[in-house]
Amino acid sequence: MEVAALVALTLLLGALVILVALAVGKRKEEIREEAEQTAEFAAGGSAAKAVTSKKQKQEKQRSRRDKASQHMFSHPLLAASLKSHTGNVTCVDFSSNGKYLASCADDRTVRIWSTKDFLEREHKCLRANVDLDHAALVRFSPDSRAFITWLANGDTIRVFKMIKKEDGSFNFKPASEDFPQKHKASILNIGIADTGKFIMSASSDTSILIWDLKGEILASINTNQMNNSYVAISPCGRFVGSCGFTPDVKVWEVCFGKAGEFKEVVRAFDLKGHSAGVHAFAFSNDSRRMATISKDGTWKLWDTDVEYKKQQDPYLLKTVPCASSEGSRVALSPDGRVLAVSSGCNVALFNASSGELEEELHGVHSEVITDLRFDINGRFLVSSGDKAIRVFHNAPGYRATIRDMQDMLKKAQNTATKERLQQQIREAQSALDTVADLLLRCFVKYTKEEEEPGSGSHVSLVSQQSRCLGDMSVEMVELSEEMVEAPVKAAQPLLSTGILQQNRVFLDFFWDLAKPDQEVRLKAVGNLIQYLKTNNKADELEYTVKRLVDGLAHTRETARPGFSLALGQVLSVFEEISLQTVLQKIKEKHNLQTVKKKLVRNAMFGNLFGVLALHQSSRLAKEPQVVLGCVQILQSLMQHRQHMKDLPSKTMMDILTEIPEAVFEEVLLGALQTDLASAFRTPEQLQLLLVALQRFPQTLKPKKLKKLLGSATIINADNIPKLTEVLKTAARSVKKECVLPAVGLDLLKLSLKEDSFLLFWKEAIVEGMLKEQPGPTHYLSFRLLGAALPFLSVEQLQVVLSGEVMLRYGEHVVAAQKPERFRLAPEMDVYVSDFLHGCQDADRQLEVMVGFSSLTNQGFPVVPPAWKVVQHLHPAALQRYVEWLKNMFLHPQPDKLLDFSRRKQKDAQDGQERRENATFRLRKWIAARLSSIIDNHQVKKREDLIMDVARFVFFHAFFSTKKETAEIPETRGKLSVPLDDRSRTVLVNSFFGLLLSLHHMPLTQDSAEVAVNQKRVLGVTADGTMWISHLVQFAQRLLSQPKHVQSSQPFSPEHRQAWDSCQILF
Repeated sequence: MEVAALVALTLLLGALVILVALAVGKRKEEIREEAEQTAEFAAGGSAAKAVTSKKQKQEKQRSRRDKASQHMFSHPLLAASLKSHTGNVTCVDFSSNGKYLASCADDRTVRIWSTKDFLEREHKCLRANVDLDHAALVRFSPDSRAFITWLANGDTIRVFKMIKKEDGSFNFKPASEDFPQKHKASILNIGIADTGKFIMSASSDTSILIWDLKGEILASINTNQMNNSYVAISPCGRFVGSCGFTPDVKVWEVCFGKAGEFKEVVRAFDLKGHSAGVHAFAFSNDSRRMATISKDGTWKLWDTDVEYKKQQDPYLLKTVPCASSEGSRVALSPDGRVLAVSSGCNVALFNASSGELEEELHGVHSEVITDLRFDINGRFLVSSGDKAIRVFHNAPGYRATIRDMQDMLKKAQNTATKERLQQQIREAQSALDTVADLLLRCFVKYTKEEEEPGSGSHVSLVSQQSRCLGDMSVEMVELSEEMVEAPVKAAQPLLSTGILQQNRVFLDFFWDLAKPDQEVRLKAVGNLIQYLKTNNKADELEYTVKRLVDGLAHTRETARPGFSLALGQVLSVFEEISLQTVLQKIKEKHNLQTVKKKLVRNAMFGNLFGVLALHQSSRLAKEPQVVLGCVQILQSLMQHRQHMKDLPSKTMMDILTEIPEAVFEEVLLGALQTDLASAFRTPEQLQLLLVALQRFPQTLKPKKLKKLLGSATIINADNIPKLTEVLKTAARSVKKECVLPAVGLDLLKLSLKEDSFLLFWKEAIVEGMLKEQPGPTHYLSFRLLGAALPFLSVEQLQVVLSGEVMLRYGEHVVAAQKPERFRLAPEMDVYVSDFLHGCQDADRQLEVMVGFSSLTNQGFPVVPPAWKVVQHLHPAALQRYVEWLKNMFLHPQPDKLLDFSRRKQKDAQDGQERRENATFRLRKWIAARLSSIIDNHQVKKREDLIMDVARFVFFHAFFSTKKETAEIPETRGKLSVPLDDRSRTVLVNSFFGLLLSLHHMPLTQDSAEVAVNQKRVLGVTADGTMWISHLVQFAQRLLSQPKHVQSSQPFSPEHRQAWDSCQILF
């Protein structure tokens, strides 16, 4: 009674104190804010006006000085000038997805520009501040979600993450730590490999450092070139090149293992031919071409697509004289058609094939050009040198494309090919005319706004630009007409000779298929299908199939799935394409016997993704011979497990799940007979047999099994040792993946079907897997236990949940509480949660809940008291589970628990002390378990269950039974082991937690409709009465029955008077 009275008084007084404190605190805050505002106004009013006026004047003066000193430049090819930097721009870089341009300057900012705004009037950008330093170099990460910078003063690399916001813009978050300082000289360049495996930094002495992404040095390269003038990573991410005082360029390969681990840096090849030191070099987008610019006044173009491991040297393709100076830069367009060279403040554009000078851009910047780059699509050339970034249209690229088409048109032998090339010429001309018209309109508009009226320079500039663009347009038209009038020769079969025969839009689909971004690849597949359906050209469809088959063995791993998916969709939509023909092309293109040794692994994946594409076409079942061919390819790939792992076997199982039984019996059974007969050798072969048994039971009857395996069943006493060894192998094979091998669950399902579950569980799992040392075999057993729950009956659940596997699982849970230990408990929670959510049988639900709640370590269950899986219990199962908890609290029965104790625990206590401690630990857990059920609003519970739990906890916290009475049901449950002070304290704490939960409890589902009109929806029952009021009434009933119950603490007259006063409130 004393405690009950204190409860009510505490609630009332606590509420009053909180309200008063809030009111006083709020008023103090208002007074303080008013005082601060008054002080600021009085002290700083006039001063603020003076400062503001002074700042405005300074800003106006600075703006006028900057405008007067700003370098003005115009040219017909100039698309945009990006002018947000207040310092000189030192570096620019395009993102791999082509959407962004990053720039850095000595104004302590890095700016990110959107490439789609290049042709707009305004060029918005996002700014990333570099604290207490400025970035001298900037490079995007391969996924375009981060960038790295070289800090000019800090001499280190800093990583910035680009966090995308809901409005499409970014937040820029620097990494917590910069890379360590290792270079001793000034830095020339940095870069990230397109593979994402390493970062490179190079200094002006002779050192190059290769870093991992965490800032650890993988390797150091000494170029031995007296000094370095330029260093860069190739676009493919394999090579690092350097040039310097010596007249050659040295290229190294950064080698990684099959698992992605760094191995070594080896010398690949040299570019030798210049007569003086090399200023800079550039790679083409596919790394098959390199361009160099030298002090000897020439640039050279090289073919680097050589087998350097066989000592084959690169080929010199072109040497062209050009202007060069200290700091000259060179850039190659992505398609290798245009080469740009900078010298001082000027830029020259050359046709890379002919060496012809196409354009000269003089005075592009007011200072020496610091960077020169093409965007990944080849549409723009970007340069930096002063505070502005110049963006130029790549008009020479259009002209080079049309000239290449002219040469192809002259060689074409097919009318359809000629017509297609003529159409592509007209499209290229139209695009060029559009660019010219846009440039002219923008230029006129710009000059009208910028030049003063009556200025003669306006007319001369416009006239000059118009003549330039007009000459360009006339040249293209004449070239087009010349090619259209080319003589047409006799038609011959179409030969897909290369990329230049196809139009740009069409070819962009294949480019996008190879990109690492999955969304880009999926969009490209849809666009390609739509294009082919709309144009309906047989030659383009033929080229598509050829190009997709080639791409199946792409050197970039992320590109292969894109080509495979596209090929599968093409075969699904265009059923006129023969699967047999495509299969033959896959075999020929990716023949493991004829392919070069270094490309064998790529060819393996080409075969695998080819089979996947045929499977995705959903037409395999219609062509049995193609099914057989696919299975034969997969069988050959299974011999290369070190490269393919279990991918071929998984693909074969996917195929088996979709073909009809007739095809399996007539075509595949003979081909797979050897694999089926060797089922007990590897997990993959056993899994193949199990899938075949599930899919084709009429073909693989007991007689057939006996002929194949020597027994009519899989799971029997003779086969158990073999099955155990296969399961052990499977467990070790998925050690890194931390998953349950499919063969384990399929074997368990088969044991249920063959009525041999107990044999399988006891002999293969308990006596086989658990006899190994703790590790992969134990984890497989635990996962198999969780995965088996939906398939077991009540009796089988009782066997599993009270056996050795559960006991070992409990020991694992306790041992895994130490730091840095692997924990399987989260996986088990998912298994149990999924089972309870999908199970409609209350008996099986209850069996699982009781089984896991009975797994105890010295009386304390290993599952947490607030185990959230309880929210999936049906009301009937929940009611029975609560009854079990209450009964276990009243009558602890250690013999009905699956209890274990660690050796140290046993040594620390004697028998009696251990039993008492176990009883206390169990009751402590049950009290918390009951409270958590009420506190969890996701649990489906009725009002009577809530009140029953609250009364139970309240009664045993503050009262005890003297004599049983029907009016108080709680008196019927007598304690077999009396409550000690520790247990009662736990109950008291649990009750106070329950009070808080009840006060904030929403309406239960069974009372929501009844109480829909109640104003208060928290802490009340269906009739609108507060839960606490019900407990007060229950307490009054207990106090009025002194013959049957007694309070655990004396109830003085003062307490009684306080309690009576409290009841008035309720």
